[in-house]
Order: sequence, then C-alpha cells, then structure tokens
Amino acid sequence: MAFRRRERKVVTLEFIDADEKKLVYEVPYSKELGEKLTKIGEDIDTENSTEEEQIQFLIKAYDAMLGDGAMKVIRERVFEGDELLLTDLLDIGNYIIQEVEKMNEKIVADYGQNFDEEKMAELFAKGVENSERNRKQFSIEEVQRILNDNKHQLSN
Repeated sequence: MAFRRRERKVVTLEFIDADEKKLVYEVPYSKELGEKLTKIGEDIDTENSTEEEQIQFLIKAYDAMLGDGAMKVIRERVFEGDELLLTDLLDIGNYIIQEVEKMNEKIVADYGQNFDEEKMAELFAKGVENSERNRKQFSIEEVQRILNDNKHQLSN
C-alpha cells in the first residue's frame, strides 16, 4: 500500500469583497492557533479600555494570526475602506472561531478525540526509536555469506 497525501490541515478563511471576489487566508491548524484565539479573549480589557483601544487590539491580534497587514487589506477590500467598528471585528472573530471549530471536528474525525500534537510527536519519536532498535546490522562477512548462499543468489 502506498502513502497518499491527505487534505492539508489548514483553516481557510475567505472574505468576500465588494466585487464578489474572494480574499483567502490559510492559517495552519495547530494547538497554538486555538491558544491564540483564547488569549485574545482573555487579554482584551473591555472594562478598562476605550472602544478604539479594543479595536486596535483586535486588529493587531488578527494581523498576528493572518499575516502582517491582513486587516488593512480586509478593511480596504471587504469593508470598502470604511473604518472598522468593534462589531465588525467581533464578527470577524466569531467567523474565525467557527472555522477553527470546523477544523477541530475534522481533526477529531481523522485522528480521534485525543489528538494532541505533542503526543503525536512523542509517539512518532518512539516509533522511529523502535524501528532503529529492531533494525538488524549485518557484518560484511554476513552479507557475503547471504549473497553466496544458493537460496539468495541473484539471477543474471
């Protein structure tokens, strides 16, 4: 059986501009992505900051996730240059969360409920270690004996 590449695990975020063209950002799925989203919610100070400070905080947070300057492009193309309102940014945040949740469901379906990148890396490392430990090392004499054995001769 041969290895066949599976669908990449990226969160695809699509924004539709005024001309009905898609603006697409792909964010690799990772534990850190979920942590970033959680941290945004924890770090935004809604009680002690102004609405403008909250807007700037969310723009920086989304830029960190989507790529530097992404929110400027989204503002220009999707919002036609209008100033971004806090509700616009909350809508974008909810959309990102929904798309990450969809990818979470795919990950669980493909890898099981307990998927954890660290555990997967640890299991992979153990598999490689076991494979190397089980690999038999042959001396030159053993290789010559095997090749000269009638049962293992190669045909010309």
